[in-house]
Amino acid sequence: VVDTVSPVITLIGNDPYLHEMYTQYEDPGVALDRGSVLESLDTSQLDINTAGSYTITYTATDGINTRTATRTVTVADTTSPVITLNGANPYYIARYTQYVDPGVTVDEGSTLISTNTTQVDTFNPGSYNVVYTANDGVFTSTVIRTVIVKNPPILTLSGPSQYYVQLGSTYTDPGVTSDGGETIAINTSDLDMNTHGTYIVIYLAIDVTGVSSTATRTVIVDAPIITLTDSNPYYVQLGSSYTDLGATSDSGEA
Repeated sequence: VVDTVSPVITLIGNDPYLHEMYTQYEDPGVALDRGSVLESLDTSQLDINTAGSYTITYTATDGINTRTATRTVTVADTTSPVITLNGANPYYIARYTQYVDPGVTVDEGSTLISTNTTQVDTFNPGSYNVVYTANDGVFTSTVIRTVIVKNPPILTLSGPSQYYVQLGSTYTDPGVTSDGGETIAINTSDLDMNTHGTYIVIYLAIDVTGVSSTATRTVIVDAPIITLTDSNPYYVQLGSSYTDLGATSDSGEA
């Protein structure tokens, strides 16, 4: 018995085959007759990054005879650039702060050609648009981020902003309030109650949108200055009853 018939190669899928530029090529494959195996698939001519028509070659064998078949692959850009926002949308920032754009990412083969932030006015509360534009050499796409400028929480100190405390005592903060009722974090890490000095206590409030504000209080750690009333030394008559003339403290301590 002699095998005189070459393998039969039947293309699966379209020929020509349309392939989206910049994407990985996945071959639709072929079907073979009984007894034949696919020996090779040659895609060396294919360039997925350049539009055009390319030929791929299938080679099959049945152990005696060999046959090839070809498919034309047309690489084309048929989709617009895909722009993906980094960070939040809408994006909240505090009034009077600098807007720092979180940026975007674009799909392979596309280039971000502009980021238009000219509408954003950080001096006035409101809603503004940032417009991103990308191009892939054929198509252009735009995506918009909404930037909301808002007033940050207003912190009001209870007690004096310059607060005197006694050396060696325990610090009790006079407190602070926020106009929006936000929880306020108090940072006293700079404070050393056992060392004379001037220290800063920092208050931080963050609203539900992530906009924050801070306030500070100056804390002065010092020992009171005691001033004796009348003379020192103080002379009293022998045998009389002693009545102390007292003293005063610069901070009003008893």
